Amino acid sequence: MTAFGIAILQVCSCFGFGACALTALGIQKELPYWEQWTWSFAVGFGLLGWLLFFFGVIGWFSTVPLILVLGLGSCGVLLLKPLTQAPHTNTSAVKLNSWCCLLLTAIVIVAAIDLFEGLSPPIDGDSLAYHFVHPKNFLTLGRIEFIPRAGDGAIPLLVHMTYVPVLGLGGERALTLWVMFSGWATSALVYTLTRRFLDIPWSLSVTLIFLSTPAVLYGGGSGQVEIRNALFVMIAAFAIIQSIKTSNIRYAVLAGLAAGFFMGAKYLGLLFVATGGIVILAQPHWFRHGLVFSIAALAAGGQWYVWNFINSGDPAFPLFYGYLDYVNPNYWSAEYQEAFNKIWKLEKAVDQNIFWFFSYPFATTFNMHKVFEAGRTGMGPFILLALPFAILSIWASRKKLIQSSLLPLAAIAIIFYAFWFFTSPSQRIRHLLPVYPLVLLCVSVAAHRWAAGAGHLKILAGAVFLTCTVQLFGQLIFGLNYAHRLFTNEKRDAFLNRTVTGYAPVRWINNNLKSNSLVYTEARQLIYHFKVPVYYGHIAVDALIDTRSNANNPTKFYHQLKAQKISHLLAIGSIPNKKSYNLERATGYNQWHSLWHMGCLKHIKSFKGPVFASRTLKSLSTRKLNFHVLKLNSSNCLSSKGDI
Repeated sequence: MTAFGIAILQVCSCFGFGACALTALGIQKELPYWEQWTWSFAVGFGLLGWLLFFFGVIGWFSTVPLILVLGLGSCGVLLLKPLTQAPHTNTSAVKLNSWCCLLLTAIVIVAAIDLFEGLSPPIDGDSLAYHFVHPKNFLTLGRIEFIPRAGDGAIPLLVHMTYVPVLGLGGERALTLWVMFSGWATSALVYTLTRRFLDIPWSLSVTLIFLSTPAVLYGGGSGQVEIRNALFVMIAAFAIIQSIKTSNIRYAVLAGLAAGFFMGAKYLGLLFVATGGIVILAQPHWFRHGLVFSIAALAAGGQWYVWNFINSGDPAFPLFYGYLDYVNPNYWSAEYQEAFNKIWKLEKAVDQNIFWFFSYPFATTFNMHKVFEAGRTGMGPFILLALPFAILSIWASRKKLIQSSLLPLAAIAIIFYAFWFFTSPSQRIRHLLPVYPLVLLCVSVAAHRWAAGAGHLKILAGAVFLTCTVQLFGQLIFGLNYAHRLFTNEKRDAFLNRTVTGYAPVRWINNNLKSNSLVYTEARQLIYHFKVPVYYGHIAVDALIDTRSNANNPTKFYHQLKAQKISHLLAIGSIPNKKSYNLERATGYNQWHSLWHMGCLKHIKSFKGPVFASRTLKSLSTRKLNFHVLKLNSSNCLSSKGDI
């Protein structure tokens, strides 16, 4: 119950912080009733993450300061009207027909599946590698620390800061419940914003489509930041609309804050700030509003870039390697820059040209390349199904299109997509999830307007039904894994053993190694579940221990391990036979083969376990891997000649 209480306390603190900010800006009273709550949560979510950065710098990641910040934030809820005072709804106007009841039932089913996930230990790979790991390590230290690792270490961590209080005060269960609640908050914001344009049944339809979208299913109950960044995008977009409509600078401030929160949560937020800046200039007071927007964005999201610059010499480590002087030259090298660039090349499936700019949305709908990951993290088929209706609506309303309140939303989505497509090193479709609600809203509203006027609403309803049926089927399959655990009272270790590749050695290490041990591993999906300290090695993102694919210097490798105070290795693969030892193959991670051959490693324990290609479809998991716990011996194991 403590975990649930802490998660609810943090939810209340987000409502409170947001209500205080919106009240201070004089915006709260201007919002429709339900939007006062959803906007408050989104803004408060960003403010909590922003504030906790400074707590971390000071070293206040301990019980009393964390309770204090959540308690003070919760007091702001008093500024919101109680839900019991919601304006009376005319049920006859709502038309609670069978369609509406079916939608509500489906939403409850999705929420139940989300709850199953929220009550289970985390098993998402990225969450176990860094989303949940960084907050866990910061809590151990009592402060934030700079992580000289590209891609998932030295990154903006505003959203991750919100994981610190719930994990520190309520443990893992509070953390998983919190990500569940924040995912629901995004869907609630989608609903309240859609209600500006559509009636309740169709707003519920859009909400269900969003809730059951594969990318939302993938990231909603995990530490993935994209779905939570969608909160900031929606607030910024609608604040920009109001800024243009009213010429009121308060909305430019709010838009800047929300865009800045995105910037402070992910590097792609830089592109969104540029996008918002371009759109907000489309008004008579463009200079004043643009200046305020920029200042607010920098204030809300710039702290992590300053932090990276102070600790490494690069505000977006390692983007400016070779142009700026690094604080520690060991953090990065030209060789690692080359390896890093090669890794990113694998993240591109198509050329960055005009043809693929227009073709990419269709290609990802049909999951034409594995890099897109559209099968499990895509946006579903609804946009493609409703697009013809939306195009007809645009054509029918072309003379008054410039006056449409949807135009700024569409402009933001299109400009951000253009920036992303032509500059992003990765073409994974889930990176577009933050702006997906804007696209879904624009297409849905435009399609509904034309279909209603042409008498074809049943056809559009068919597209909704088809989309939700397909997506809910995938959701039900996804939820079976968690339902099995809950309804069979499966123990935590048993659940992790059948869902996380290589978990068995982690359990043994936690029970047998001392807390002053430091385990080196390349298995990123295991890091969070270790109770002893872990060092994550990677062939292209961590230069302190050289494991590039062509690295073949066992002496250097050994000394780098010792320099980082590594005591044990969790090695993957077969232990090499000394008689058939092949030095040329001992490169990259496999340099441990050379250390074994030289007598620098002592075998402690071996394990064999399956590789889970899919946690949902176990039939795809046919491979098995060998894991070995090895202990480093003293330096007298090295050859007197140095490098071998």
